[in-house]
Amino acid sequence: DWWVSERAADALAAIGDAKALPALFAMLARNDRSVPVALSAIGQLGDHKVLDKILPYLQRPEKDVKVAAIAAVAQLAGEQQAEAVRPYIQQHATGGEETVVRAATKALQKLDGRLSASGRFTGTAATVASPTPTPTPGPTATQLTRASAPRSAAATSTARTLLIEGP
Repeated sequence: DWWVSERAADALAAIGDAKALPALFAMLARNDRSVPVALSAIGQLGDHKVLDKILPYLQRPEKDVKVAAIAAVAQLAGEQQAEAVRPYIQQHATGGEETVVRAATKALQKLDGRLSASGRFTGTAATVASPTPTPTPGPTATQLTRASAPRSAAATSTARTLLIEGP
C-alpha cells in the first residue's frame, strides 16, 4: 500500500542509507501517490549523479510532484551543476500555481547561494518572483522521524523490505 511505502521511504531517508536509492527509483517507476515522498527521499540520499533521473519530474502536471522534484533538484545539485539546472527550475518561478512558484523561488535562492559562493553568479532569485512569505509550520513528519529514527541495520533492512515488497 502506498502509505506504507511512503513511511518506509521517509525512514530510509531519515536513516541516511544511500543503498535505498534503487528501491526509491523503483518506487518512482510505480508512478503512484508516493512519488513525491520518493523524490524527497532521493533528494536527501542521492547526489548530483541522479539529477538526470529527477529532472523529467519537473514537467509532471501534479503540483505535489513538481514541488518535490524542484526541492530534490536544488538539494542534489552541487556547485558544478547549479548553473546547469537553474533554467529547469526557473521556468516554474513565474506564472504558475503559487505553491510551485514558492518552491521554485526557494530552490533558486539555494542554487544562487552556491553560485554566489563560487563567484559564478551575480543575480538573485528574488528578481524572478517575489511571493508573499508564509509562516513556517512546525517540524515535518520527516524531521520528527529523523530526530528519533533508529540507526540500526535491522531498521534499515525492515524499511527497505517494506519499500520494495510492501506490507
